[in-house]
Amino acid sequence: MSFGSLGPIGNAMLALTPTSISLMVASLLLLSSFGLEYLVGLEPCYLCLRERYLHLLLVGLGLFFWRLQFLPGLGLITLGLAWSVSTILAGAHAGFEYGFWYLDLPCGGSGPALSLEALQADLEGRSPPPCDEPAITFLGISLAGANFLISGAMAFYLFKSRFTKGLMSGQP
Repeated sequence: MSFGSLGPIGNAMLALTPTSISLMVASLLLLSSFGLEYLVGLEPCYLCLRERYLHLLLVGLGLFFWRLQFLPGLGLITLGLAWSVSTILAGAHAGFEYGFWYLDLPCGGSGPALSLEALQADLEGRSPPPCDEPAITFLGISLAGANFLISGAMAFYLFKSRFTKGLMSGQP
């Protein structure tokens, strides 16, 4: 399918490959987290910020492997591993929110201030939101739970894509 005057880069951007899908999903997760913080006023907890760092890493890796379209198998495995780490962190966060386990983390002011902003908030009597209470739930799923499901689905999709017939031969 030709997209006319978009040129080779424009046409490549519109091609839905596993790498471009990973890039889009990571970008959407990152943008939605910033939207919830800055447009809705939902302050992220300690673990939410850590998950955000992984999404930023996934955007960077996605751009890197999307732009350099050689070694697509390596790109899919690398992205799949990064999504797996995101799945583990989001699963730990969701399990903490649902009370499945306890994590000894500086959530909700229970630990030392890790930045000047956190120290100032402690001195003013404000504390960051606790990591063990979901800020928003939809159909019983918290934001961390949704991140767990999305990240797990992306990891599965990328690993599955890597080992399908077309990608075993090194095609993007």
